[in-house]
Amino acid sequence: MKLKVISNHLKERSQQPKPDFADAVIEFSADMNSINTDVEARDKHLKSADFFDAEKNPTLTFKSTSFKKEKVKKYKVTGT
Repeated sequence: MKLKVISNHLKERSQQPKPDFADAVIEFSADMNSINTDVEARDKHLKSADFFDAEKNPTLTFKSTSFKKEKVKKYKVTGT
């Protein structure tokens, strides 16, 4: 298993014991208040209830439940 801290606001964890990724698991989390597009008005709008509602949902999280190969170098990842 690998834990990778991409920044202080985004962390990723993955494991893939099989070469074909059949049992791969990918997890990541991000601090929604760290959104920074270099346009303050856009950042504020993205953090609002119109989009991510960062006040009520301060952390975005994802964990894969399925990792399937569709084509060479193309996979479909589903999760919650």
